[in-house]
Amino acid sequence: MPKGEKNRPVEKIEFRIRSRRLARLLTLGAMRSEVLDYAMKQYGVSERSARRLYEAARDELRAEWDVDRPDLVAQMLATSSLIIKD
Repeated sequence: MPKGEKNRPVEKIEFRIRSRRLARLLTLGAMRSEVLDYAMKQYGVSERSARRLYEAARDELRAEWDVDRPDLVAQMLATSSLIIKD
């Protein structure tokens, strides 16, 4: 590995790809410590960088569920009516 490459900042796109992978692990029920260990081993990052990726993953999951309650109920009703029809 060329000198300094290990410490180069992760580009925005790569950061998002990594944080989305961690978000997927969270949705599958992984614990915080498991996600941090995965990030450190898989990407070769420090614990601090792994925590940043973890927080980004949690923020992405929160943003997905940040829906007004009436909108969420409407979506769920629409989905259930489609299931009932089939």
